[in-house]
Amino acid sequence: GAVTMTTRAADLETGDLSQFDTVVTDAGDLSVETAAAAHGGYGLQALIDDTNELRADLNISADELWLRAYFKMDSGYVGVSGQLHDILRLVGSGWFASLWLRYDSSSGFRLGATRPKNGTHAVINSAYWKTLTKGRWYCLEMHFKRASGGGATDGEFHIWVDGVQQYAETVDNNPPATGPSSSGRVHIRSIESGVGGKLYFDDVVVSDQRRVYPVRGGFAAQVNRALGSFLGRETA
Repeated sequence: GAVTMTTRAADLETGDLSQFDTVVTDAGDLSVETAAAAHGGYGLQALIDDTNELRADLNISADELWLRAYFKMDSGYVGVSGQLHDILRLVGSGWFASLWLRYDSSSGFRLGATRPKNGTHAVINSAYWKTLTKGRWYCLEMHFKRASGGGATDGEFHIWVDGVQQYAETVDNNPPATGPSSSGRVHIRSIESGVGGKLYFDDVVVSDQRRVYPVRGGFAAQVNRALGSFLGRETA
């Protein structure tokens, strides 16, 4: 039979923030701009010029949550060595999972994560942190599934970058039910003084199951678009 999927999405092609349920813009620092587009005409721009948080939520109710967003750091983005800040979050009642950027003068920007663990939260091992390059689009995905009960070890946490799995772990806790307040978020928070510049997001999706990774934005997409133009039809 047909598979039922609950999905919320913001492709930003409305040219404004109306596709999100809740936004915190810090007087316009979070905005929809043509310069922020990975695909189509518009994307989400986060201007980091102070330590105030920026946030755009897509609400969903499910015991399993998958978040995908295309992400790019502007070539002029500046970090503070040894400091990190969130960029994407899955949030439920009493728990969260996040993807964050950490900058070190020796290794540059790396993507890491914090995930639920035994009623609290834990940072994943630094061996799994992924180096990211400024000025390049990435497809970031995060998946969290609640364990079935207290003490059960059938929960899951995953990270993918450009469709390649970077991290997978069973989750041995059972956080409170997700409920209607659960959300997938673009969420820039815990910003340290000295961090600054622009971050870009596009095609933000939160769902109760993972979709097939879309090949868009890289060399394969350029080939597909060129082929589609030659054949007279649009491709992904």
